[in-house]
Order: sequence, then C-alpha cells, then structure tokens
Amino acid sequence: MIYKEIENLKLKLNKCNKQQFEEFCLYLSSSDLDANKRNEIRDEILDHLLEGEKEGKDFQDLFGQNPRDYTKQLVDQLPKSSIKEKLTFSFSLLTISIIIIVGNSSNNSYLFMDVILFSILNGIVVFGFFKLTKRFAFKNSILSILILTLIIQTAGISYYFLKSFFIEIF
Repeated sequence: MIYKEIENLKLKLNKCNKQQFEEFCLYLSSSDLDANKRNEIRDEILDHLLEGEKEGKDFQDLFGQNPRDYTKQLVDQLPKSSIKEKLTFSFSLLTISIIIIVGNSSNNSYLFMDVILFSILNGIVVFGFFKLTKRFAFKNSILSILILTLIIQTAGISYYFLKSFFIEIF
C-alpha cells in the first residue's frame, strides 16, 4: 500500500487501535529490517486490525496483552536489511551532510573538516534517534523527546567545540 492509502485506512481505526498501530509502525521503522518485508508486515497488521474492529476486537485482542513483546518477536523473525540498503542509507546521510555544509560554508579552507565532523555527528544523531524510537515505542513517554532533543543539542555543541579545537590545532 502507498502512504496515502495507509493514512486513509488508519482513519477508519478507533483511537486506541490507531495509536497502537502507529507505535507498531514506529517500532518497525526503527528496526533493521528489509524495507519490502517491513511494508508487507505493516500492511498485514493494518488489515488484521481493520477486520478485527469489525468483530469488536482491539490490538490487544488480536496480538496479545503486550504489543511491544509481540512486535519484538515479529521483528526478530523478519529478514534484516541488506548491506546494499545500509550503504544506500549511509551514502544518503553523507550526501545530505555535504549539501548542508557546502551550502552553509563561508570559509572553504575548513570545508573538509566541516564535512567530516558534521557527517559523524549527523550519523550519531540518526543512530540515536532510531535506538530511542525503538526503545520508547509503546510507551507514552515525553522522556524520549527530551532525550532526543538533548542528543541533538549535544551534537550541535560538540560540532562547534570540535571545529574550534581542530582549527586551533591546524
């Protein structure tokens, strides 16, 4: 299913099932899974939820009292993303980092250092985001937002500190 179809079908879910489905999708998205298989499972779960609601069932009735455990078990059984997918994602991060740095660079003498530092810190932030998203899925917690904000702020401060440090050394 395409994104628009999924969003339209999610509107048919009751509030509780919609929230649980979104948490399920969040957990799936933050897991190292083959993209096609991840989308296939997402679509199947949505279909089961829609059919279950017609029978008066909710997410817990269909998938157990602990949706996080169910989702974790499901993810553990699915094929992981390929090396090609991982490299493509990493290359995309690097490309975005280069575009941001080159677009905002006023001093070309430190361009290489900027790209390296920003790419490393960008990777740390993205990795942290995926880990936190997976960890806090199915938990209604503002803590995840606060921790992610802290990681982003720390990365930004570290970027400027490290940049200043390396400029003084070189």
